[in-house]
Amino acid sequence: MHPLLSRRRPLHRAVCLLLCVAFLPGNASWAAAQEAAAPAPGRQPEGPALLPTACVVLLVRPKQLAEAPALQSLPLEVVRAAALKELGLDPVDAEQIAFSIEPPLVGPPSYILHAQFAGASRLPQGRASAHAEAGQLGGKPYLQSRDPAAPSFYLPNERTLWAMPDGLLRRMAVGDSPSSRGRLAELVGQQWRQDDAFALIDLELLRPLVNVALTQVELPPERARWREVPNLLRMVRLRVNLSQPGPTELVVGASSEQAAERLAALFEEAKAEAAANIATEAARLSRDPDPVQQALGRYQQRMAERWRDEWQLRREGSEIVLVRADLSGEGTSSLWAAGTIGVLGALLLPAVQAAREAARRTTSQNNLRQLTLALHSYAAVEGSFPPHATYDDQGRPLLSWRVHMLPYMGQTEIYEQFRLDEPWDSPHNQALIPQMPEVFLDASSTLTVAEGRTHYLGVVGARQAFSGDRRGRAFAEFTDGTSNTLLAVQAGDDKATIWTKPDDWAPGDAPQAAHLGKSLHPGGFLAAFADGSVQFLLAEIDGESLRGLTTIDGGEATPR
Repeated sequence: MHPLLSRRRPLHRAVCLLLCVAFLPGNASWAAAQEAAAPAPGRQPEGPALLPTACVVLLVRPKQLAEAPALQSLPLEVVRAAALKELGLDPVDAEQIAFSIEPPLVGPPSYILHAQFAGASRLPQGRASAHAEAGQLGGKPYLQSRDPAAPSFYLPNERTLWAMPDGLLRRMAVGDSPSSRGRLAELVGQQWRQDDAFALIDLELLRPLVNVALTQVELPPERARWREVPNLLRMVRLRVNLSQPGPTELVVGASSEQAAERLAALFEEAKAEAAANIATEAARLSRDPDPVQQALGRYQQRMAERWRDEWQLRREGSEIVLVRADLSGEGTSSLWAAGTIGVLGALLLPAVQAAREAARRTTSQNNLRQLTLALHSYAAVEGSFPPHATYDDQGRPLLSWRVHMLPYMGQTEIYEQFRLDEPWDSPHNQALIPQMPEVFLDASSTLTVAEGRTHYLGVVGARQAFSGDRRGRAFAEFTDGTSNTLLAVQAGDDKATIWTKPDDWAPGDAPQAAHLGKSLHPGGFLAAFADGSVQFLLAEIDGESLRGLTTIDGGEATPR
């Protein structure tokens, strides 16, 4: 894995960096960075400050954009207040933005943000600078980052603010900057003087990284054709004009006219596939018992049909125009924006729902992980996993293993209310069922905690992790390996059981994923292994592979 991909940062760092990209403008070439940082009265800057081998350039004029009629209905006051709170800077005071970043070939990428403000500038405050220490550089205010990948901040003059990696900033501060202008800088040209916002991505520079990343991704056969896309692309260009006449457009540049023709065909295929997916999701929502979900499905389908009919690609030589419109007129821009927001809202519904499902699945994984940790804690004390239930003198099962995990999960208060010598459905113990801890409930379920039904079932049988009798399994019995043996699984609502009842999943000789009921998570179900890990198993897992995972000593190969 590339070092950048494996490097983790706190969330607020990412937010701060994005805010910096949005609010820190620039106005000088690398060769003239020092001179243009404080241009002479009446002198026009020579161009944006760009890294010579930049793969991405972003140029924005926040002050100009804030005056655009099309944006007056947006909560600009909230944006300004949030920026002042997090950065100590007002974004509307920023006259220009220039941001460029190099491909992250080795380690974190280099980047430069150069800000020119209408009034006096100052160093950022709060979370944006929490990683930096105050000091001076060349007799001027300076915040030095303790993190080599996070930006240091510097005020070369009263109206200018720089943010970039510390080593790069120190070289810039003494005028030691590259004198050559890169290819992307030449592509930008004078465009930055004309538009409210302008962005350019040089995909030829990013192509090696993208292709390497694609080799690490397993695509389904029907989408394998997308591997050729990086070799067809040359650049992506975005122009935004809201405060002045001019086009707002999103253009994709291909490496040749033939490549553009192939890209257009792939876009049309993707468009048809997206329409089919939206129709499927809309149909699913229409079957939901909730009338609000049904209405969402109808709205989504209506917007998808409008998008399909109105959004048409246009070829111009080796370029493909995805969007082009004049939004400078107040009425036109407002209507266009309203229509676009409606269409995008409908198209984003599947993404929003997917994000919600991902969050629910993560919660369910954490639930299973807590149960598995409790089982391991029990085993560390008792020398084995617990039996699936406790038994009375006549050999009748009383309470589920789930009840006996409560002390290991910080739920001692509930545990002490049970009468351990009575069965789960005795009048006293039955009254405790509605007090089920939420950890036993899957986040995607339509059930409630008060119903007292759990989705997490132990795997029970003569050769399974839970033996089905009074005896708990010792680790030595897992001769297939604890990482290859299922300990507990997540069932659907239709197979959920009373959490205190000694009722679990007995897979038998021919287990199938369908035996766990209707899946709560698209494509499969969650499973906890005896080594403590929690994994997502596909619903299509074949019976032989699943049987191998359920046994403790079968010696089977267990692909998954």
